[in-house]
Amino acid sequence: MRNNNDNTTTTSVRRARFGDLTGAAGVLAAAFQDDPVFAWCIPDATRRAAVLPTFFRIVANAIAVHDDIHVAGSIDGVAMWLPPGAGPIDDLEAPFAELLGDDAGRTFELVGLLEDHHPHAPHHYLWFLGVAPSAQGQGIGGALLQDGLTGPAYLEATSKHNRRLYERHGFEVVDELTTSGSPTIWAMWRHSEGATLDG
Repeated sequence: MRNNNDNTTTTSVRRARFGDLTGAAGVLAAAFQDDPVFAWCIPDATRRAAVLPTFFRIVANAIAVHDDIHVAGSIDGVAMWLPPGAGPIDDLEAPFAELLGDDAGRTFELVGLLEDHHPHAPHHYLWFLGVAPSAQGQGIGGALLQDGLTGPAYLEATSKHNRRLYERHGFEVVDELTTSGSPTIWAMWRHSEGATLDG
């Protein structure tokens, strides 16, 4: 979950509207283009650049009903949250398999690993957070995080840089996940008063 440096700045954050979803998907695609986990899932950089905007638009369409996609500024950054107990409305396996083609096997193996380690305690799940490369270093990632943190929260960090950002906002590493030579993914949990990972 790619992010920017957490410098102090004033950034307006709001809930995304339907008309924002294509732009939001484009921002996430650009933010994750060089992400080590996405590079492992889709090794060819040209193909990855072509696939990711559609990938993130599929995700956005599936979870928009929860009204928990947040955008910063003029869609300079995006955070896709799922509220406690919520899951994507649509079955994403079929559209992802069609989109990813030969890369689907690695991707689904990784998704299975993440699902196996997902906590059962009630929590807000930060599925993806990204900042447009041209807007990084302005505190947008931190503003998106703060806007969405309303209770216990869980996420998976896909780089050491992102892990440090989340640690600054109260997340703690609870597991290190890897499969078939994939990069390390850090499972991270943020407590709120009275909440534990075990429920």
